[in-house]
Amino acid sequence: MAFVLLEVLAELSERAEMAKKVDAFLPSMMKILEAGSEDEKLKIIVVFRNILGQLKKAKASSIAMMLVGKVLPLFDSECSQLRELSLLLFRDLLKAVLSRDEKKMRRNIQSALVPLLFRLNDHIPSVAKASREALFAAAELLKWKQLKHLLQRERMWELGECLLLRRSSRAEEYMHQSLPYLRDSQSSVRLAAVRFIRSATTHMRDQDLETQTDVLSALQPLETDRDISISSMAAHAGSILRAPRVRRRSSVILQMLCCWCR
Repeated sequence: MAFVLLEVLAELSERAEMAKKVDAFLPSMMKILEAGSEDEKLKIIVVFRNILGQLKKAKASSIAMMLVGKVLPLFDSECSQLRELSLLLFRDLLKAVLSRDEKKMRRNIQSALVPLLFRLNDHIPSVAKASREALFAAAELLKWKQLKHLLQRERMWELGECLLLRRSSRAEEYMHQSLPYLRDSQSSVRLAAVRFIRSATTHMRDQDLETQTDVLSALQPLETDRDISISSMAAHAGSILRAPRVRRRSSVILQMLCCWCR
């Protein structure tokens, strides 16, 4: 019965009248987006995407601010359709933000950059494309010209290093955020995570022993991964992490010089 009601709600959301009554449904829709089944979440995302363009700009921006944090966990859903639609909704939410809310939204989307980076490597082409569009919308909101340039030129292999050079103070945070992706079922995503962690190790300002232990423990199983690209890169990342700080800093300088010379 609940799913039938959601289907009716999805159909009604195509009508302009629904946008006027969104406040009545908003709390329930938020709860379903957090704790509902995959099918229920898909329906709610459809509803939000339908009504977003029908709302007044101020209302759309307000809902975008409330909703953006609820969407992030769905990027890594086992359901490819849910991954794709959540990424597209995220893109739509960023585009709906008014200038008055931009500063707060910029803070809110910082935690989305690493997941978006890894979803670019999703083996489902439509998911990878949706992630690219969402990351481009984030780059526009952040006024990050270099990131937009790399996306436009499809120089995807440089995006991780671009993020680390721009946000080197958050390298350790990004590294922790990357660890769950080392266990992703897709080898392409695992490889992207190992590559990013390998780069992040050279940007860490301080060598925190607890972080080092966590990362090395997470990398160890990948050193015997069936994909030789992953296993060799995991071994290399581990050796960099164990290396003295001086060697890591020289690696950063070399990477920066390479970027400036392009």
